[in-house]
Amino acid sequence: MRLIAWNCRGLGNGPAIRGLLELQKEDPDVLFLSETKMECSRLDWLRWKMGMTQMFVKNCEGQSGGLAMFWKKEVQLVVLPFVSKYHIDTEIAEEDGFVWRFTGIYGEPKSDEKEKTWRLLRNLKQQNNKPWLCAGDFNEILHSWEKEGGPPRGQACMDRFKAALENCELRDLGYVGDTFTWRNHSHMAEKYVKERLDRAVATTSWCCRFPAYRVTNGDPRHSDHRPVIVDTAGAARIRHGSVQNQNPRFEASWLEEEGCKEMVQNIWQLETQIAGENVAGAVKSVMRELMDWSRNILGDLEKRICRLKKQLEECRRQNIGAEQVHKEQILRFKLERLEEQRETYWKQRAHINWMKGGDRNTKKFHAAATERRRQNRIKKLRREDGRVVEDVNEMKEVVSNYFLNLFTSHAGTRLDQLLGHIEPRVTSHMNESLAMEFTREEVYEALQSIGDLKAPGLDGMPSIFYKKCWDIVGDEVVAEVLNVLNGGPMPEGWNDTCVVLIPKVKNPESMKDLRPISLCNVVYKLVSKVLANRLKQILPDIISPNQSAFVPGQLITDNILLAYECTHYMKNKRGGKEGYAAVKLDMSKAYDHIEWHFLERMMYKLGFQEQWINKIMLCVSSVSYKFRVNGECTDTIVPQRGLRQGDPISPYLFLICVEGFSSLLNKAEADGSLKGIRICNNAPSFNHLLFADDS
Repeated sequence: MRLIAWNCRGLGNGPAIRGLLELQKEDPDVLFLSETKMECSRLDWLRWKMGMTQMFVKNCEGQSGGLAMFWKKEVQLVVLPFVSKYHIDTEIAEEDGFVWRFTGIYGEPKSDEKEKTWRLLRNLKQQNNKPWLCAGDFNEILHSWEKEGGPPRGQACMDRFKAALENCELRDLGYVGDTFTWRNHSHMAEKYVKERLDRAVATTSWCCRFPAYRVTNGDPRHSDHRPVIVDTAGAARIRHGSVQNQNPRFEASWLEEEGCKEMVQNIWQLETQIAGENVAGAVKSVMRELMDWSRNILGDLEKRICRLKKQLEECRRQNIGAEQVHKEQILRFKLERLEEQRETYWKQRAHINWMKGGDRNTKKFHAAATERRRQNRIKKLRREDGRVVEDVNEMKEVVSNYFLNLFTSHAGTRLDQLLGHIEPRVTSHMNESLAMEFTREEVYEALQSIGDLKAPGLDGMPSIFYKKCWDIVGDEVVAEVLNVLNGGPMPEGWNDTCVVLIPKVKNPESMKDLRPISLCNVVYKLVSKVLANRLKQILPDIISPNQSAFVPGQLITDNILLAYECTHYMKNKRGGKEGYAAVKLDMSKAYDHIEWHFLERMMYKLGFQEQWINKIMLCVSSVSYKFRVNGECTDTIVPQRGLRQGDPISPYLFLICVEGFSSLLNKAEADGSLKGIRICNNAPSFNHLLFADDS
């Protein structure tokens, strides 16, 4: 549904009417107009002209004010009785019966009477607790940066507006487009003023219902106010995606259902023992059957809770008796179990620290999950030729082309020159510890170290499934993991990776504004974590002290303190003819630019055994990617280089590669082409500090 709130500044002239009819190109379902400066009889013809046959008007007072609400015939909208010159309050029913509230607002323009608007908002909040959306001209700003030109707005005025919104549990929905919705259009620069007076605000419950909402500050046309366009579907309006495009996801709440583990056991035994499927095939069958069971047998969780509450209420109203008391206890127990499942459902999506005890607070985590989903949605991307695309298929093409180029190998021919000075650091004792027989306990320990509800890979299975069903699936999983660790091939599908793109900035437009995070399958993570757990034991002995990130026993804050001390020393140095300079370097797309051949040669130079190197390179080179863009995946991309952010062993392999850079800098100091710094006589000299991909 699309709603528009606009201060049209009068409809008594030709340009105003043309601007209003032009606004119809936005195809609103509901249109709220303020400052119409007209009465109902003069507006009646407009509803037919605009194709919005339903209308409600609050007449103007003299030559000022006036409100109007137009809506399409198919929209189930009811105007609530209490209407004032500042607002029109309505309720809108969706096709599924969900009812929410929309209020069109026109704030009091006089500074000394603005409290009337804030008092009105508080009164409206007390009258109705349904999910609530407010939009219109509030005639006030929330922050000082929402105004340019003219005298600054008093902080007390903004604070009163903020307090009113907080009391009503309303939050600003943000915007796309120009920040400033009103301009005075002065011809003199020193008198020109622009402010954000128009906005949309809503309660958390409304945001949870419409998580893909989008607010746009539209074209002002003849008015000095921009229309506020609220699209409840937002980017989802473009394409919802078919069921086939949706990635499967195991719901942790299923584990709390009676019969879930029995179903998993039956399917697992059928697939592994009778059909002879491997772990990947069995996991796919379990996921398929569980999703079908959830859809056709269990049904919607909220509807089940609603039905159970009705049954419980009917039971409570019956006369006291043994049968009634027993039935009530059973219903209360079932309701408690379902509410726990709902809590688990939102816990799985919130991805923030869940409360440890006390009463449930699903409202907070509804909001966290909804806001997280909204912020991670990509609205548009800029192609290399500068053209901006918003269609999801075109954005998928932009993403695919970018990463296809990024992951294409561009290895140079100077490996011998770069690695010629690397001395072996891995001793025979270290190689023996790395080559020891892998055990079932190591695999189980690796599983326990993976977060229960960490985002799963393409197979949709989080680690909680393996932990809760370990007695069922453990033997087959351990056998296949140990087979890979002992030199066997990587099973098909294990290293297929889903990459999600997390925005680094508020409104990303280019690929550099997005951070790729790899979601690996849990079965692959078990292999990677077992190798990482062994490798990190010897890292302190093979990685130089200049690197402090990811190395056990060292903290990145150690190098931060050293950097501060050196900067302080250089800043306060007064003696001597020569000064010091420090250069800060950031490696662009550091993980993605790692050449696999360089990593392999680097491990050989450090002294790792060939058997260990082959295991590492199997994990690194058997990967394939699918990139998720607004819930839809691109075609598969097979890279030629790069490490994954999200693979447990990647940070340690990155340290090994950067050790080559560190060795080059130390060699430069030994040759005299680079000088280290020593802040006092007895202090050690060093020429660089490394902070992961910063130096």
